[in-house]
Amino acid sequence: MTAAPLTHHQITEILGEIDDDKAVAIIETGATQKDLEEVRAWLAGEDDVMGAMAKPLHGVAAEIFEILAAAWDEEDER
Repeated sequence: MTAAPLTHHQITEILGEIDDDKAVAIIETGATQKDLEEVRAWLAGEDDVMGAMAKPLHGVAAEIFEILAAAWDEEDER
């Protein structure tokens, strides 16, 4: 059984405000709620993810991070 596709609303509930283009890109990765929560925890530096064991992001979570990082790079260039 596969999870239902994420919605823009679900993404903003987990990651905060995000524009439509980024939300669509995230949805297109096939991300799950768990993937989004992992990225949110990683970005927040929560100890269980980023502590001594510093679990790196991989798979879909890494793709989501790249989508968000590209947006930050664009903002820095402005």
